[in-house]
Amino acid sequence: MHKDKFGTRLTKAKSNSGKYNWLFLAGGPGADSQYLNELLECLKVPGQLWRVDLPENGSNQLSDTYQNDYDFEKWEPALRYLLKSIDNPILVGHSFSGLYPLLFPEIENDLRGLVLLNSATRPWIENAMKMAKIKNLPSFEKEMAEFLSNKSDETFAKARKIFYHYYFNPGQLEKGTKILSRAPFNYHASCWWLTKATSIDF
Repeated sequence: MHKDKFGTRLTKAKSNSGKYNWLFLAGGPGADSQYLNELLECLKVPGQLWRVDLPENGSNQLSDTYQNDYDFEKWEPALRYLLKSIDNPILVGHSFSGLYPLLFPEIENDLRGLVLLNSATRPWIENAMKMAKIKNLPSFEKEMAEFLSNKSDETFAKARKIFYHYYFNPGQLEKGTKILSRAPFNYHASCWWLTKATSIDF
């Protein structure tokens, strides 16, 4: 594990023979990439597999306490630097981190490949809320209201537990919840990006 000059943390998860460097970005935004461990353990692809946590993502804190004035637009130069400093990079983005690289089409010149996992080409939360009513999924309005009135790790964790019903089918909900619940999460990142990407006021 090491950090580059931007504070991006790279953790080697697996090493196979081959020239490629597979860079796995977690979803969220804000989720620590460690929830991808089970996936990386079973992959058989040529090269090195890395978990990537951009600054202030998950447990990759720049200091002992979160800096409220951190500007998450710094993720863009951090990502650009990472891709230029790694040989033969293949970027693998899950959920939000599949959408995020698409904002910067010019990075194509620095990539050997791009893989999108369970992602979308545009912000999806408003459509998800509409579909939730059709599918009778549990509402997270109460939990989000509590979070908005008292933003903290605890109140965001309660809201996240409701979100998991939107991520997994009933047969996979228990397993998926266990995997995602043990990953550290920086809710500041989610708030920052949601205010930019949607009309929802956080």
